[in-house]
Amino acid sequence: MTTETFNKAKSTSPPPITNRVFVLIYAKDTDKFLAFHRKSDRTWGLPGGYIELNQQESPKDAICRETNEEIGVQLLDPTEICTFDVENNKNCKIYLEIIETEQDLNINLCPTEALETRWAQLDNWPAPQHPKMSMVITGVKQAINRQKQTIPQTTPQTCHPERQ
Repeated sequence: MTTETFNKAKSTSPPPITNRVFVLIYAKDTDKFLAFHRKSDRTWGLPGGYIELNQQESPKDAICRETNEEIGVQLLDPTEICTFDVENNKNCKIYLEIIETEQDLNINLCPTEALETRWAQLDNWPAPQHPKMSMVITGVKQAINRQKQTIPQTTPQTCHPERQ
């Protein structure tokens, strides 16, 4: 095998697998998002988790299932807003669910997954944050700004926040 053939074969990799999904739940009345205090590592992040690939679950089905499992909420119309590259040719999709008021959300926490939830601004996320949360916040802000500039938005954006 020549070096050129090897380099070409090496650069041809399969498309990324989406294996994680998370949701930002936004309340219009307070202009805040739902922060999720994870029991596993005691950090603040978002509701979500892994896609059950062996069940051939779609990312949208997975975020609906995970949100129901973790905080007891049925999402009505989650919209994919961006995708992040994570590691090992895998990526993570972020969805947005918009509600009118904070009171519209009837939260029923799963005691094995969550400690609590809290409404927060993206710029004032509770601490300690999940290690990837600052990257998520930066990418989500970029996606939201792009959507404001290009209405109507036809496809979800790939987030490329600066690595920290």
